Amino acid sequence: MQKIILASGSANRQAVLKQARIPFEVCPAQVNEKSIKEKNLKKRAIKIAELKARWVAERKSGIIVAADTFEVYDNHVLGKPRDKDEAVKMLRLLSGKVFTGYTGFFCINTRNNKAFAAVVSGGIEFRDITEEEIKDSVENEPVTTWAAGYSLTYSSIKFVKRFNGSLSGLMYGLPLELLHEALQAVL
Repeated sequence: MQKIILASGSANRQAVLKQARIPFEVCPAQVNEKSIKEKNLKKRAIKIAELKARWVAERKSGIIVAADTFEVYDNHVLGKPRDKDEAVKMLRLLSGKVFTGYTGFFCINTRNNKAFAAVVSGGIEFRDITEEEIKDSVENEPVTTWAAGYSLTYSSIKFVKRFNGSLSGLMYGLPLELLHEALQAVL
């Protein structure tokens, strides 16, 4: 099997690959995600993941795996907050609301240039979050590393009233249910 390279520095994405016992190395893509202006949100998620994968593919050989996650509420696309103040605003915005999470996925084999692209989405509903909970989350967790300032793998999972969709896509930002299919498709 060719070497698998994760085009992300995300601790969550690395953790889920380790849990699945998939050997990989890390090469975080250095791209401007905001340069993708696609209005179709599913296409936008895939295009951002592809941008990351192709950036790494120019520098490394192997099977490149990339993903991108963002949340959408009332036409607001919520990526990683710039700072803690923006994370507070995002969590306040989502408190008591239903919103959609998108994870774009792109995999490319640099040996034969075969690629696989897909997107998963899911609905998330937050319960009403108190100001104290928001403050605690922002002060004690790496909220600026997560889309919309929260992660289902940390204590902010307690904000979730219900969700549906890809469990690994929503929790880790990497839809494992697609990974095995993608690896077979690009060989």
